[in-house]
Amino acid sequence: MIWRLGGGKQVQVHVALFADIIVLMQQQEDRLVLRNQNVFVPGRKFDHGPVMKLQELIVQPYAAGAYFCTLMNSLAHYKEISELLEDL
Repeated sequence: MIWRLGGGKQVQVHVALFADIIVLMQQQEDRLVLRNQNVFVPGRKFDHGPVMKLQELIVQPYAAGAYFCTLMNSLAHYKEISELLEDL
């Protein structure tokens, strides 16, 4: 899948869904690694972590097209919006 972050940054990931978390892993040579992603927007820096608690997410599914879903962090003090897309 493709993890699309703010600022036009896209990262290819493998997704693992557990009972209470979602994990986004990147392939590095012959192993999967967890890596924070930094996105710089004029005047601000956003850190996107690869492990997200499902209780803190609002998931907006898509019915058609290449989009799988939009992930929005629901914590009031931290807003993080990203998208998961099919890897075509």
